[in-house]
Amino acid sequence: MDKDKFNQLPGVQQNAYLKRQWTKSRIEEAISYLKENNLPVTAMAIVHETGLSKATVYRYRELIGNENLRNYTKFQNTFAPQIKPLDTTSTAQISS
Repeated sequence: MDKDKFNQLPGVQQNAYLKRQWTKSRIEEAISYLKENNLPVTAMAIVHETGLSKATVYRYRELIGNENLRNYTKFQNTFAPQIKPLDTTSTAQISS
């Protein structure tokens, strides 16, 4: 951001901007550290290194890369009740 534009922002917006930049730099530093030490670059590893919350780290997914974020859809069927399809080949009839 241009310094002149930055100085025109109200105080609250300046603070929010600075905080976002600080968070971004912390995540980038953690990614660099993990890569230098041949560790997997995952959201949880970044959370552990930075002390930021998982929600905060996930907001910066463009830095981490989607391939390193947990894909919750692959666990979707694990907790869903298992429903068996109806057997339409059976010739048995229900008597009433």
